[in-house]
Amino acid sequence: MFDGHGASQPEFNWPLVGIERRKASPRDTLANPLIPNAHPTDTDGVRRVLNRGCIAEPCGFNLRSLIPRYPLVRAVALLGMMVTLSAPVAAQTPAPPAPFEGEITMEVWAIEDRIIHPDASAEERLLREAQFVLSGMIYGWDFVYTPEYAARGVERFFELEPVGAIAWGDPRLRLRDLRDSRNRDSSIHGQIDFALSESDIRRLEAWRAMDTERSGGVGSAPLLEGLPGKFVAMEEAIHQAIRDYLRGTTFNRPREVVGSVVLDRPPRVRTVSGTYEAQVRVLIRIDEVVQYQVF
Repeated sequence: MFDGHGASQPEFNWPLVGIERRKASPRDTLANPLIPNAHPTDTDGVRRVLNRGCIAEPCGFNLRSLIPRYPLVRAVALLGMMVTLSAPVAAQTPAPPAPFEGEITMEVWAIEDRIIHPDASAEERLLREAQFVLSGMIYGWDFVYTPEYAARGVERFFELEPVGAIAWGDPRLRLRDLRDSRNRDSSIHGQIDFALSESDIRRLEAWRAMDTERSGGVGSAPLLEGLPGKFVAMEEAIHQAIRDYLRGTTFNRPREVVGSVVLDRPPRVRTVSGTYEAQVRVLIRIDEVVQYQVF
């Protein structure tokens, strides 16, 4: 069980793949009928037209000047320009998510500090964190949530109960590519591989096939709590994600909410001002919402 207060939900930004633009050459004028009055020796003129990337008058020339006068040639030229202009948009359209295959790979890190972690080795802490996260992605938790209601004298209650867990020592959980960064930021990073069984894949796919809701949240915990503090920050972030979802879907504050939740992807954890800050994306299934009958 965990009880605490957290921050608001941030937006997640993902980089887009850029499109490389080819440089122009004088030969382009001989093969490209869209550039009028161009001469093979007029290299500067070719570069001005092809490299500026302009398609309208504010960039320095008129688009209509690039279109030939003859109807048939004009139609072919317009079709070629439409295909050319639409190509970058199609290239930047994100692909649909791939189905789960036989393995999950993730990266985890740990602070190497004898005051924070006096006993457990860095390798063990990395594997413990991976065990917690992967169990949250595959099995998830059942939760019971009672929002705070000061007018009724009700305190907030939030409890997570694991549905299942990856056994400690499971040979499918492997640590590889251990990188020591203690000279730079006192941390150790490692790549974790986990081989999925058929039942694991069915669980992952079932969660994404059923009627679930997506949400995100941020939670924090003191850095001096070590690895348990990381888990507390993740649990608080899960609570914030559930709370933010309910605030957008329920008009009246509920008396109790019962449901299940899983991690949609590994959390992002960083250190901020002496705390662990965890950002999570979750899938939520609400089983029951109990309302207050009278005030």
